[in-house]
Amino acid sequence: MNIRLPLIALLLLSLPSFAHADYRTFTNSEGTSIEAKIISIDATGYLSLEMSSGQKLSKVDPKAFSKQDQAYFTKWKKENAPKISERDFEIQLNTSRGKTERRKEPVTTTSGTFYKHGVEIKTWPAFYNIKLRNMSQHTMEGLRMEYIIFKEADSMVYMKDERKDIKMLRKEGTLKVPTMTSMREIEVQTQSLPMQEIKYLNGIYAIGSGDTKSKDDLAGIWLRIYDGQELLVEKIYPDKIARSERWEAPQKRSNKRS
Repeated sequence: MNIRLPLIALLLLSLPSFAHADYRTFTNSEGTSIEAKIISIDATGYLSLEMSSGQKLSKVDPKAFSKQDQAYFTKWKKENAPKISERDFEIQLNTSRGKTERRKEPVTTTSGTFYKHGVEIKTWPAFYNIKLRNMSQHTMEGLRMEYIIFKEADSMVYMKDERKDIKMLRKEGTLKVPTMTSMREIEVQTQSLPMQEIKYLNGIYAIGSGDTKSKDDLAGIWLRIYDGQELLVEKIYPDKIARSERWEAPQKRSNKRS
């Protein structure tokens, strides 16, 4: 015998499944279950829930639920996180330097004249301060910054036909970006590169070239910000760095060294 239910009856029978499609059964550590759906998860991990009864709960500690539910919260937060793009960041780069150390050393010229203080040597660490502002309306967390800083290492020219030798040296690093709420600005600092300036005193100079000094310079920075393996933003300063150098992730270079 075929039983045909009126169309309205079929619709009524299906209503509960539609009404509760977004709800899920969560169980606390004591075994008590509730039926609710996630409204949001804030930067500290606390939940805002809506019960199937319509009651809304806020600041719910996820640790009150089972490990399986906590894993679901983590997955939900990742899947429902707002898409971050380059326009959500404001980046400012500033060079900075640490304390300068000075010392003078003796020099004997080609004519045999001895100078107790014939050359002055200055050394200092140089690095970049990076200011990063979240321009979006959402909280950003779990981001990673990778960077390469460059310096032009100068050297003294002693012979007339000798080419000025400026070597480009680099240093890579990785930083964990602190959690940034909307419009929050954070400041981080790269590792430093050792800098040096050498200057002859008392009229001493390189007899072949007339050169009297050499000085290292901080040449630029190349930074990238990632969410996991996804590249969100890239900044290169100055632009010419990208024409003469290439990007190589810090982890990749570390693996090559080992």
